[in-house]
Amino acid sequence: MAQKIIKEPTAKDFMNKSVLTVDAEMTVEQATLFFIEKEISSAPVVKSKKSSKELVGFLSEADCLKALSNEIYFSETDLPVKGIMKTQPICVSTEASLFSLASIFIQNNFRHLPVIDKGKLAGIVSRKDILKAFYRFLQEEKKSGDKRRKKVDYEQVMNKRFILG
Repeated sequence: MAQKIIKEPTAKDFMNKSVLTVDAEMTVEQATLFFIEKEISSAPVVKSKKSSKELVGFLSEADCLKALSNEIYFSETDLPVKGIMKTQPICVSTEASLFSLASIFIQNNFRHLPVIDKGKLAGIVSRKDILKAFYRFLQEEKKSGDKRRKKVDYEQVMNKRFILG
């Protein structure tokens, strides 16, 4: 039986394409309610333009918690998401490899990252998505009989590990 070589998955193979987004003009209170109702902990922030959504930031529960506690304490109301979001968020390409993504997530302790294709928001990838993809990749490798071990190119590994460091 011939061994089948398994192709390493990329972000487009396992990203979530149904992305829940927050609008930059929403208030922090509205975004917090959205997070609670949808049971999510972060979301890309977009500015709607005709038929597409332009990624302008990223918002997390921690951002909302900090803002709401200050907003309530200092009696500031209607604080917009665009005032507290992380601008210029780190994004990954749909072509980012599974091992590259794992390295980025491990080195930076990310939970989610937006996935971009041709400058547009294409999806979102989470640690859980990556873990599932690794598990499926391992199972496919075992099933294929591909017992080869790849020789490690440590220079390439180091480049991937410290690209964002």
